[in-house]
Amino acid sequence: MNWNTVPIILDNICLNDGQECILESVSLEFAPSSVTVILGGSGSGKSTVLKIAAGLTPISSGQVLYGDKSLYKLNHKEYAKLQQYTGFMFQDGALWANMNIQQNLSLPLVVSNPEYTSSEVNRIVDKSLLEFDMLSDKNTRPAGLSAGERKIISYLRAVISKPDILFFDEPTSFIDRRGALQLIKALFKFKNEGKTILMVTHDITLANSLGDHFVFMRDGKVELSGSKEACMNSQNEHWLNFMEDRSTEQKDTVDPILETNPS
Repeated sequence: MNWNTVPIILDNICLNDGQECILESVSLEFAPSSVTVILGGSGSGKSTVLKIAAGLTPISSGQVLYGDKSLYKLNHKEYAKLQQYTGFMFQDGALWANMNIQQNLSLPLVVSNPEYTSSEVNRIVDKSLLEFDMLSDKNTRPAGLSAGERKIISYLRAVISKPDILFFDEPTSFIDRRGALQLIKALFKFKNEGKTILMVTHDITLANSLGDHFVFMRDGKVELSGSKEACMNSQNEHWLNFMEDRSTEQKDTVDPILETNPS
């Protein structure tokens, strides 16, 4: 199956931790071969929605569908196969602490492409690290990197096996301007290749430049969703307040290059 041709559907998702409701009756359909940006304030549930869509967070009720396949009804072999076609960039990096950078990047390659020789894996890893001038760090463990460098490695790990579906949680946070611009160019490249992308970001300019669809989360619920154009024209009070606050807080970091597609 070509996974970037099927929608990802969240059907009446609820999540609670026994004390409070984290997500309530969330129903969304993420279109294939397009970019959906999930927006919202701190604690709104946007990162949780992203992780649930990727199958990384268990739910209390509801279902997650990839096309007509229920994610939580897949057997171990089917789930492992699906994971080969997805990549997730975590907000905090979430690298394997007991592995060096070479090993962190090699593992998804070996899992997705067991036929690769060690020299082929090393060549691909080295090429990826060279893109961000980090080849000299390949024997370093995550603790020896800055927060921004760990984010870059998390990004490289997510994309190194060329998955059809990509999940990005605050992709440009903690990364310096040069690294952020390189990453953003890659995001546009993935979009032009027709990959399915789900992204959480606080950067309104990035969202507006890259996104095809918006989801606005508030207090664990979907406050607004639809095409970028429909959402940008919405008169929803909470959405307007959010956009005003973000516009005020937005710093001039990567904005200039986003005025046009930097591909």
